[in-house]
Amino acid sequence: MNDPALLAVRAITRLFRRAIPSDDGIGVQNIEIAGLPARIYTPEGAKVRFPIAFFHGGGFIAGELDSHDALCRHLCAAAGAQIVAIEYRLAPEHPAPAQLEDALAACEWVLSVWLRDKPAGITSDATQIIVCGDSAGGYLAMRCAAELNRHTRQVACQLLLYPLMNLDDEHWANHPSILWRPFARLGAGLIRSRLAGSAYPPISQDEIERMPPTVIVAGGALDPVFIDAESMHQRIQAGGGKSVFSRYPRLLHGELNYPDRSRLAAAALESAGMSVRTILAEVD
Repeated sequence: MNDPALLAVRAITRLFRRAIPSDDGIGVQNIEIAGLPARIYTPEGAKVRFPIAFFHGGGFIAGELDSHDALCRHLCAAAGAQIVAIEYRLAPEHPAPAQLEDALAACEWVLSVWLRDKPAGITSDATQIIVCGDSAGGYLAMRCAAELNRHTRQVACQLLLYPLMNLDDEHWANHPSILWRPFARLGAGLIRSRLAGSAYPPISQDEIERMPPTVIVAGGALDPVFIDAESMHQRIQAGGGKSVFSRYPRLLHGELNYPDRSRLAAAALESAGMSVRTILAEVD
């Protein structure tokens, strides 16, 4: 592939790969979902009966299971829930909306196949899932939640970790942060050009009205999407939904991939996991 910019992004994402000790108490099983690599994380004594479908970040053009392994392990323990992470197809080799199609297929698999087979730790009455993602994966999670809740509530909760929700050039050209404006605009342009189709549109108001209870985590000045994340929190509340928003001023975009090295990342994931538990207790 002769695409220096894309190769650079993927090389940077591979730096997120973490070597996690096998004695962390998390059981791991590698499987395939619709021919795609996937990984099931199981905590000791799972306490949340709804499994989490997780979608990694990377701007729809990078990222993999290994780049987000540390994040998933830590979140698995914090939330007390099993996680099914999927390595969806990437652009430009697979133009949009292949990424969303894979995310939806993974959710449908968890709902129809995995819950039907009742793996260890899942109670017999579990009929819903939790969706989660960081950055671009957060966008996929939201779109899946809106689609799966169109007619019946199949998503009980969603967890969005500094979600990327807007790729429009005008949006980033007017970003209030002078620091991030040129870099974010360049990054969004790179993603749009590599999606090789129509760029993913912003989340619509109709989709927001179908959102389940939501937990949103955002960073500060070094997280270019924090403004959009807070805006989404406000839009969900304005539409009558429930949303819990946590902002960490010193959290960098991508830092949650390092919970074993960043105490802030570990604390943010632990708090997010507890928020999910609290919301689901109220839903039950």
